[in-house]
Amino acid sequence: MMRERSRKMNELKSKAPLASASIPSSSKLEVSRRQIGAFFRERRLASGQSPETIAEILGYPTTAQLMAFEQGMQSFPLDDIFTLTNTLNIAPEDVLALMYDLSHSDEN
Repeated sequence: MMRERSRKMNELKSKAPLASASIPSSSKLEVSRRQIGAFFRERRLASGQSPETIAEILGYPTTAQLMAFEQGMQSFPLDDIFTLTNTLNIAPEDVLALMYDLSHSDEN
């Protein structure tokens, strides 16, 4: 099952659209970081995983970096998003839907 998930994640990585030519404003990036962080924090809490466990899986020496990501003070590195998606058993489609919603939130 893990191999199948890894294969799906690699497929999603290869099909990910190229970054847009326009760069969002810093306030929009801040909102996006907070929403992405909250999404993963909610999923971590729902899974019952401790910050210490997730920090260890991600290779962080302490929970401080994970907390900064979850609170939206820093952006999650893409590799960590894929690791979290796999670790927390989040459907890749859920992450892609979040990213899509965030990227199109100013069009409504």
